[in-house]
Amino acid sequence: MLRTKVLLTMRRNGWKRLAVTSPTAGCGKTTTACNLAIGNARNQDIQTILIEFDLRRPSISKSLKMPVTVDLEEMLDRKVDFAEQALRYCSNIAICAAQKPSKDPSTILLSKSTQEVLREIEERYDPDCMIFDLPPLLVNDDTRVVLKDVDCALMVVQAGITTVAQIDACEREIAEHTNMIGVVLNQCRDSDEVYDDYE
Repeated sequence: MLRTKVLLTMRRNGWKRLAVTSPTAGCGKTTTACNLAIGNARNQDIQTILIEFDLRRPSISKSLKMPVTVDLEEMLDRKVDFAEQALRYCSNIAICAAQKPSKDPSTILLSKSTQEVLREIEERYDPDCMIFDLPPLLVNDDTRVVLKDVDCALMVVQAGITTVAQIDACEREIAEHTNMIGVVLNQCRDSDEVYDDYE
């Protein structure tokens, strides 16, 4: 349902770049970003690229159990081509994951080289959807650097942990830079109420 709603909203507005972030760590943003990308695999007409921009605590390769042999930073710095760094998950999903934490994420994300590489990937491969797994918004400035260059952002919050004040602060911050596409409430326990079939 989430995948369908996100894709329809992006398609309706002509958006291609989606950021996935959260107020704090542990909300499930990386899992959500991965699930959205993999969910797109069901439709062969949708070409998706998932890019890991949480460079302080990269975890996509661990989450998907995909070994990274060439670091993302090397591609962003033009030392290797996208085709050499990206991992092919299936015929219509490519994943750019980091091999190790970066020593200076903000500088990398702000660099002219990174902006040019992303633009070239978009022009050459023409993906229908580019998903960026960003750091938690309230932890450091890395996310703010990227938000201005995406079309929309999805915020993942953790039930029982994320506060209303944190959500409000993040919504305001996101709205200053890009379009807010929605909020995902993660780790919400099911109701104890049982719905029986009608007899």
